[in-house]
Amino acid sequence: LGPSSADTAEVELAAPSVTWGGAATGTRIRVPVELQRPEDAPWSGWVEALGDSARAGGRLDGAVEGTAGPLDLKLSAAGSVLDDYDAPDGTLVPAGRTEATATAAATLRLGAGQRVFSTLTYAYEQDVDTPSLPMDIVDSQLVLYNGGYRLRRTSGALRAVDVEAGLSVVDHTMDNANKPNRKVMEAQTPAQANTLAARAAGTWAPFGAARLITGLDAQYV
Repeated sequence: LGPSSADTAEVELAAPSVTWGGAATGTRIRVPVELQRPEDAPWSGWVEALGDSARAGGRLDGAVEGTAGPLDLKLSAAGSVLDDYDAPDGTLVPAGRTEATATAAATLRLGAGQRVFSTLTYAYEQDVDTPSLPMDIVDSQLVLYNGGYRLRRTSGALRAVDVEAGLSVVDHTMDNANKPNRKVMEAQTPAQANTLAARAAGTWAPFGAARLITGLDAQYV
């Protein structure tokens, strides 16, 4: 995902596995997918272009976001084209790549600390050369969807509800057509993968400042 696809990132130490799954025993890095903007925020946009003379290419990023009543909206896109480069000793390093991403995000404020959010991302890669790997990416497409519901309360036993669900669909092909090991064996790896994950959690205030978190995680690959 490109930098224009997200607004914030969170880093948590020793996240409880009951909330984030059995693999969350150490540090967890989370990029929130829900869009959050101040109410009545004006529409705005930006474009950023970067050039790379060493690789005869560059990158272009852009986004537009704003509010329409109770609805927050953001559209972003990015693309890059980079060629091979010369190492300090004059060796040509095959590291060309062509990439593009597009993201559409929306959040509906339901009032009283409630919101529903949805994010759809498409990413495409073509002819991605990776010198350190035995194969290069020929073609790769990713469709990623995330959606959920948030509830926040300042009183009562139930203080928060978090429900999230996500789906990723990957169509990916790699081969060794441009690798030295091609002389030994021709290899190609077409791969498709569909992953579905969901999470629900409730935060309770049984007494005083104490908090009790209950949760359920599910994943299908």
